[in-house]
Amino acid sequence: AFGLGGDNRLVLSGNPDYPNRDYMSAYNQPTYFPDLGYSVLGSEATEIMGYARVGSYQAIVKSDNGLESTVFLRSGEIGENGAAVFTTKPAMSGVGAVAAGSFASLLDDPLFLSGTGVQAISVSDMTGSRVTQNRSYFLNARLTQESLTEGEAVAWKGLYLLGFPNGHVYALD
Repeated sequence: AFGLGGDNRLVLSGNPDYPNRDYMSAYNQPTYFPDLGYSVLGSEATEIMGYARVGSYQAIVKSDNGLESTVFLRSGEIGENGAAVFTTKPAMSGVGAVAAGSFASLLDDPLFLSGTGVQAISVSDMTGSRVTQNRSYFLNARLTQESLTEGEAVAWKGLYLLGFPNGHVYALD
């Protein structure tokens, strides 16, 4: 959910025919998606894996192919005609997500699983530029031996719980 002044629109992705495209519903109408209510983010070589709220932005995280941006930022404003206008821009490349089910926010820290461990999208300095930061340094030697694409996460009672089908669960606080 994302929007201006609240979470008043749904944003969906996952169409295998258009892996780099996401769709936004109409204002306060989560079942209506306009014909042209979609964004194309980067190339079709990498799919959209998930979303995270970062302040007033929506971060869109893609898989990583080593060649293009893996995180895009969506922002919104009121246009000249009074309608909401949403724009996206590439924010960074290098660290992409590997498991769509791994996105969860621990307090104000949006987390996801990459090939090198659990990453957070954060504001790095007063200029507001965003970077990903590894949050699982002490777990990475063991964590990266798991079947990472199958990771599922949930934020629960101040913990980021990351589980795998083999029964292993990793907890970050």
